[in-house]
Amino acid sequence: MNTQHTHTHYVPQKLLTGSNLKIQKTTDKASVDGFDGVKSYIMHLAANYMMGGKVNTCPHATPGCAAACLTHAGHGRFTRAQTARRNKSDFFYNDQTAFMTKLYKEIAAKARNNPTKLIAIRLNGTSDIAWEFVKFDMGDGAKNIFEHFLNMPNVVFYDYTKIPARIWRQAEGKMPANYHLVFSRAETESNQLTANKVLEIGGGVAVVFGGEVPETYQGWPVINGDETDARWLDRQEFNVTGGYIVGLTVKGLAAKRDKSNTFIVW
Repeated sequence: MNTQHTHTHYVPQKLLTGSNLKIQKTTDKASVDGFDGVKSYIMHLAANYMMGGKVNTCPHATPGCAAACLTHAGHGRFTRAQTARRNKSDFFYNDQTAFMTKLYKEIAAKARNNPTKLIAIRLNGTSDIAWEFVKFDMGDGAKNIFEHFLNMPNVVFYDYTKIPARIWRQAEGKMPANYHLVFSRAETESNQLTANKVLEIGGGVAVVFGGEVPETYQGWPVINGDETDARWLDRQEFNVTGGYIVGLTVKGLAAKRDKSNTFIVW
């Protein structure tokens, strides 16, 4: 994946944020052996339907997913936030090398400035990009962002994804060891078939609920994913073995009122 253009674009001051409420919960609550706590950061790009059809940052988004998207919730619903996300997306698609270099430097600085903390990075806050295929060179050969940080034990990456191939690559051990993925359930038959397979092989599947997070769903144990966003710690923190559900409550007023949206489990 290598998208390079030359026209002028806006360069955001920063790509990552630590002010997201759920990210703050992770920073406040998550505990990891060998580290003096966790500092968690997230990156928000524009969701695919916000990009005017120019690009698709969420290639497996479903109608129900788009309707309940986090881009409509919290600060993300405001014009200023949506403009910032479009600017970051434009930067990525117009000058990928510069974007990835800036992202690398931001993460590296956080790791250097917090040597006793575990730096947890979620790149797909409102996107679903296969970052493992985005290669760039920092002087030691073309690598993806995860490979560039394999020699920094205090940096870990995690994401949710609806792209089946990404989950299968993880199951086959073909993802970098410092990157953890959870599959996201949607309302389509093909997605739910994949979700069932992920559970059967012992993986995690995120499910959005319209009410309280239940203790089980379709026979699978459910952990409360709203408590923290530290998905790479699920098995340790919640003592789960085998397949499990990451229960999330629906966000955004409109999504909470739309009982017809089967992306959400009511």
